Amino acid sequence: MGEVTTLGELARQGRVILNDGYRTRADELGQPGLPILRVAEVQDGFITPSYGDHIHENFRPKFAAKTSASGDIVVTTKGTVGRVAMMREHHPKFVYSPQVCFFRCGVDCGVLPDWLYYWFKGPEFISQAVGVQSQTDMAPYINLEDMRKVSVSVPPLSEQQAIAGVLGALDDKIETNRRMSQITVDLMITTWQLYASTSQPGKIGGLVSNSTVRVGDRTADVVVLSATAAGQLVRSDEFFKKQVYSKNISKYLLVPPWSFAYNPSRANIGSIGLNVGPETGAVSPVYVVAQAAGPAESWWLEIALRTESVRNDIAAFSSGSVRQVLRFHDLASIGIPLPDSTQLRSFFSELSPLIEVRQRNEKESGALAALRDALLPELLSGRLRVRDAEKAVEGVV
Repeated sequence: MGEVTTLGELARQGRVILNDGYRTRADELGQPGLPILRVAEVQDGFITPSYGDHIHENFRPKFAAKTSASGDIVVTTKGTVGRVAMMREHHPKFVYSPQVCFFRCGVDCGVLPDWLYYWFKGPEFISQAVGVQSQTDMAPYINLEDMRKVSVSVPPLSEQQAIAGVLGALDDKIETNRRMSQITVDLMITTWQLYASTSQPGKIGGLVSNSTVRVGDRTADVVVLSATAAGQLVRSDEFFKKQVYSKNISKYLLVPPWSFAYNPSRANIGSIGLNVGPETGAVSPVYVVAQAAGPAESWWLEIALRTESVRNDIAAFSSGSVRQVLRFHDLASIGIPLPDSTQLRSFFSELSPLIEVRQRNEKESGALAALRDALLPELLSGRLRVRDAEKAVEGVV
């Protein structure tokens, strides 16, 4: 039998450090110093740091207690509540922002960091978090006091290790695929740059349609119920599996094949969704949506949007004082090289093997993530024995 306690009690016993981030004043920003890890940079299972703002080294005594360490579990507590990631050895030091709560397990404390990471992704935490965050009329939020009250069922250490081992094997494979995909993207960018160097100057508008797909446009009788992940387009065949309803049509953009969804936020520059079709897709309207003429034009634009020069141009347009906004006509006016039809065909032919590798990795990672997400609640609840889960994982990792 395991132990039933609360996160606050674990902290009171000194077994787990529980804290939120540091509230930085404007006069404390500067370098040399440590970068701030903000809530938008904590994704589901990994972090995407922008290294934008730093707190000056002179203020280290004030922020030292809220500095990251390998093995920390970080949980977002405002906006999209409950995104969870773990700080790894290869990560640099960060200062956590106030909307990020972190947990640090002690040595021989009976709580394994890897198990606690998965526990935060499971139903016991999620159900309690949903109840707490709905108590406010403002943006979803969990304060530190509410977090301390969250109940947690802690199994014996041997069981924690076994659960973390099964789920970790799947995540390790997903991470390997993610890194391979990043290498593939880097090769795609290099290929694009070679062709771009011999192309004529042009504008993004030369590759895309002259209008956006607007909120509420119905190009298929489908609509999604929940927000998509950053840069992800959900295909309409997936909507039917979710038994979606048209009452939410006003919250999402329905986009045809070979369309893009681009998030202009500085914190999410590079969040690009490309709907390779053939089904209509959907994405949250915080994205700028543009449709390219075809597959070759789509991939040319997709890679252009990942280059530093184009990202900098987009950032210049996306400079609202309260909320950064990029309009379609701004996107269309940004300069990029435009290849002629012969160059474009050659580029797409050379890129095709890389596209295949990237899509294969992403498809496999999607299947692995689905298996992990199916096993996770069953393992944490004890409904599924670890040995049975290990058999399910043997053939895929």
